[in-house]
Amino acid sequence: MKLRSIGNSFISQGVKKFIFHVMVIGCCIFSFATMAGAATYYMPDDFPDLRSAAAGLSGGDTLIIRDGIYPGANNCLNQSTLPASGTPEYFTTIRAEHDGQAIFPDSFLQMNNTSGQSYISFEGLKSFDVVFIYDVNHFKFLRCAFTYNNAPEYSSSAPLWISHCSYILVEDCWAWGAGRYKFVVGGDHVVFRRCVARFDRTDWHDPMANFSSYDGDYVAYQNCIAIDSDHDEFWLNTEAITGNFYIHHNSEYNIIDGCIGINNKDYFAGGAPAAGFQVKNSVTVNTKRVINNRNDQGLEGGYQIDHCTFINIEGNGVDTWCGTDRSVSSMNSIYCNISGIALKGSNLGGPSTGYNVLYNNGTDHYQNSPASTDYCTANGNVIDPLDGIPGNGIPGLLYPVRVENGSDLSQTGFNNIDRGATILYRIGKSDTFWGDSGWDQITDEPLWPWPNEQRIREDMRSYSYTGPTTDGTTATLSGKRGFCADGQTLTKYIWEYLGNPIPPEIYGDQ
Repeated sequence: MKLRSIGNSFISQGVKKFIFHVMVIGCCIFSFATMAGAATYYMPDDFPDLRSAAAGLSGGDTLIIRDGIYPGANNCLNQSTLPASGTPEYFTTIRAEHDGQAIFPDSFLQMNNTSGQSYISFEGLKSFDVVFIYDVNHFKFLRCAFTYNNAPEYSSSAPLWISHCSYILVEDCWAWGAGRYKFVVGGDHVVFRRCVARFDRTDWHDPMANFSSYDGDYVAYQNCIAIDSDHDEFWLNTEAITGNFYIHHNSEYNIIDGCIGINNKDYFAGGAPAAGFQVKNSVTVNTKRVINNRNDQGLEGGYQIDHCTFINIEGNGVDTWCGTDRSVSSMNSIYCNISGIALKGSNLGGPSTGYNVLYNNGTDHYQNSPASTDYCTANGNVIDPLDGIPGNGIPGLLYPVRVENGSDLSQTGFNNIDRGATILYRIGKSDTFWGDSGWDQITDEPLWPWPNEQRIREDMRSYSYTGPTTDGTTATLSGKRGFCADGQTLTKYIWEYLGNPIPPEIYGDQ
């Protein structure tokens, strides 16, 4: 495409339209142009690399990256080489021509200082090194794949790291491979929506997690999945605390909503948030512990657990060893096959606790008492939520993500709603930031089959690492496991995890 120059910007002929104005001041005539429509460019057609392209973009322009591999520093933006900011109506956009086919082996974005840019969107890109943003606002990452295969043995980084940022949206993205975290955020008003993470290997000694809010205020995890983080022999510092969702370091008002943890050797959620930690309508099956509440900083605030399903847990369920200066509530939730204590802690109780289901646990309660509305041995009304026996004999949980109609779990919770999680529809209107209209509402869009599940599986399945393990030997870790094994999909794997075939209507005629 031929380019013409106006001032310091290069404009594609036939793409960007300008309105020309004429001013007469004294005897001098001045002409200038204002943009009436944004331009679209292609790389490498119009620009040889990402930094050249960013320098040539005006606010609101779109760069489409052709299929290919783009290595090197000139294809990695930083705080000095970002494109111009867009506007709330017209984001400056950098996207793959075909999702997943614009590949950056050395990352496409690594900031370590303030840039001042805002309203920029990255779409459909794949990075094999750390993507790091710092002190920006209104950035989007849509349908992007992040991994950290280039990590050294000892690394505290993550495939996607967000620091000191506001109003960030990470939607339909996934991360896997090495590093201390997979997704980590420090800042405020950040939404992770329909993201998938798998923890593969690390050599770090501090808390680690698939999703981490570390100094993160007003952070929402909507329909996010932590899955198959099951090979802790490759987590070389075994004293590390590892979680699916780790909320820590004065983080305030974090919401885990409609999320799933499957086959992970770490706890589902926990940390030491200052206030407003909610886990609602979420599921974890086959993990170590459920909620690991810390209070080593003496912070005030409460934990709210509502409409959750916790099954096959090694260790305790809700473990509120944080002390007595904050309240913990559990409502309408299922605690089944927990080897330790299902509900532990003297600060767990009050009027917002009840309607729970406790079955086949090592101990149902410790330092607290069952609510009169609980199904449990102490109340003489124990019910197996899986097969409904004892109970009315109708299985309550054939699948992790829904409660079966007619069972003892259906419409028997608070205000005649279900006990346990139901994760069938997408949470949050797509492409919305925290606070936008519909940003946190349950939509009428089906969540299953999981969006982009073929791409996710192909990316994570291709992972392979050979290196040291905790017993001093060298071994190979394959990505072809769990939902990436032969004959599996992400949707099929999760729906069938309790041993029942996936309902035919989920895939329909596919």
